Amino acid sequence: MGNRARGYIPPELWDHGINAGLLNYNFTGNNVHNDVGGSSNYAYLNLQSGLNLGAWRLRDNTTWSYSSSGSSTTNENKWQHINSWLERDITLLRSRLTLGDSYTNGDVFDGINFRGAQLASDDNMLPDSQKGFAPVIHGIARGTAQVSVKQNGYEIYQSTVPPGPFTINDLYAAGNGGDLQVTIKEADGSSQVFSVPYSSVPVLQREGHTRYAATAGEYRSGSNQQEKPKFFQGTLLHGLPAGWTLYGGTQLADRYRAFNLGVGKNMGDLGALSLDITQANATPAR
Repeated sequence: MGNRARGYIPPELWDHGINAGLLNYNFTGNNVHNDVGGSSNYAYLNLQSGLNLGAWRLRDNTTWSYSSSGSSTTNENKWQHINSWLERDITLLRSRLTLGDSYTNGDVFDGINFRGAQLASDDNMLPDSQKGFAPVIHGIARGTAQVSVKQNGYEIYQSTVPPGPFTINDLYAAGNGGDLQVTIKEADGSSQVFSVPYSSVPVLQREGHTRYAATAGEYRSGSNQQEKPKFFQGTLLHGLPAGWTLYGGTQLADRYRAFNLGVGKNMGDLGALSLDITQANATPAR
């Protein structure tokens, strides 16, 4: 029987929940009376609505505001649509498909608002023991042994392993620093003790773990004065052995191209480091 990460739940046991409609709201208002200028009124309503149907989830955010003043003959009464999107999980890919208004993640490039489609890794589908960065521990037990892992003096892992090589790849991410002290206690009472360096930066991924996102659509801005170019963005991060992570991405638009390539490293007592280079080429509008 193969080893499974702690907290693993087979996808066939996952449940999308019941079909349902949702409505959250927040309303505020006030009335201020002034003997000189008369009274003024203000009201604000925020509506967050949704519909769950099978694996699909529809969400919408809308606001309404009203204001009036005794010193003015005009009242302001305005509805404003913030965003709408449709999303569903793609279980086979451990990813989420989003259609509509959303934003790109900031793993490689700065996050931007868009209207379009995005397919991206969703770490919420992973067991808690696979979320975030933690080093993979390799060791060899001479016989059936008890393995314990401590960080900053606290025991964060304990398990029994059979004789021979073993791998621990389901440590919970415990902060961004503090080397791991690994103790292998053999059945004869002898012990092996060694340290595994552990520091992190946001780009670091667990060994063998891949995180990606692909987005196509148009830039979405709250200003009508700004251009809304169509674009494609793709990013990829992959965890390598020995605490290395390789990452990169591209942004492609009508008059703009950008390419990024970088590397991150868990350096233990020296901390964690990431270096990347971005080449961008923009053509002015004629």
